[in-house]
Amino acid sequence: MSNIKSMLILIFITLLFSTELMAETKVNVIKTPNGGIQPKVRVDKSGQIHLVYYKGSDSGGDLFYIKKPKGGSFSSPTQVNSISGSAISAGTIRGAQFTLGQNDSIHVVWNSSQNGDLKKLYGPAMFYASMTDKATKFSSQKVVTGKRHVDGGGAVAADKNGNVYIFFHSGAGPKGGQEKNRRVFIAVSRNGGKKFGKARPISPATGVCGCCAMQADCDSNGNVYAVYRTATNNKSRDINLLVSKSKGKKFGSKILDKWPLNRCPMSSMSFCENTDRMIIGWETNKQIKYTSVAKGSLKAKKVVSPNGGSKSGKHPVFAISSEGNILVVWTEGTGWKKGGSIAWQELDSSMKSISKTGRLPAGVSIWNFVASYFDAETKTFNILH
Repeated sequence: MSNIKSMLILIFITLLFSTELMAETKVNVIKTPNGGIQPKVRVDKSGQIHLVYYKGSDSGGDLFYIKKPKGGSFSSPTQVNSISGSAISAGTIRGAQFTLGQNDSIHVVWNSSQNGDLKKLYGPAMFYASMTDKATKFSSQKVVTGKRHVDGGGAVAADKNGNVYIFFHSGAGPKGGQEKNRRVFIAVSRNGGKKFGKARPISPATGVCGCCAMQADCDSNGNVYAVYRTATNNKSRDINLLVSKSKGKKFGSKILDKWPLNRCPMSSMSFCENTDRMIIGWETNKQIKYTSVAKGSLKAKKVVSPNGGSKSGKHPVFAISSEGNILVVWTEGTGWKKGGSIAWQELDSSMKSISKTGRLPAGVSIWNFVASYFDAETKTFNILH
């Protein structure tokens, strides 16, 4: 009897401890500072938070950068674009993408607005600007897409050794050509963004969905990743992953998810680095989906979705806690000239759901999306909108 009682007590303590380990991390939903929209966030190794956001008319506005050191408050905003009104928020996926590079330098790309003389001077181009962590202003913006027609959003990635990779998708002709003939291009800098080589195509003959975004990242080992939506024969809008273990010289590719569709869903993707894996997120047929690959590998785990699915889910992003738990955040019901709600779910390090879906109705304004980061000081996941 005594042994049975002891065993029951041990089981109870084990269950209690397990429940404590699986307790949900606190989630805080906050508005983007200074009335901004389309937040993009990065956290460096010191815990400093870097944030880029958009302000202005949907057809032509400006990008701003702020940072928040550990234990401090956000800085005053620094304008990213040197030509005022040269960014755009309409369509949701043509705004800023940014990353941290060598010595926490900031690298930003964005699609050009077509206001004023911009259309005549540059056409539908993509701009780039950068700033070192100690500087007080960004470099003058410059076109990085040549004379190619760019519609959907591009991406930027950088490593700790001064390599910067700019990605965009385009085709032949003044309007970018047919989607089935579009390619993903890369332009590489080996000196921290001071000079880029000529852009070259790196994607297979899958086509590229013309007005979808794409995403790119580097892991801590220097491997380079890009993900985009295909337009194979204009009949399939699949998710394709590109991986380079040679600092952008060569890329392998793998289709992660298929979607028979003959239209553009105007979607976006995201990356997040875990201890030994890269997490990739996207949407397929109104459902948020994600998987992961070992660093430098194309071998992906089973594609999964949040428990319970999503309600017209779009624009997924991730954040990782100091314990290794993952918060996946997405929008629901957003679309062309249409706001929506915020939804989130916490996963363990193996990407299994450990919480119910949280939701904030009407939390996303028109042309807006969400960003998320883990605040190590408060042990809180923060969601920006």
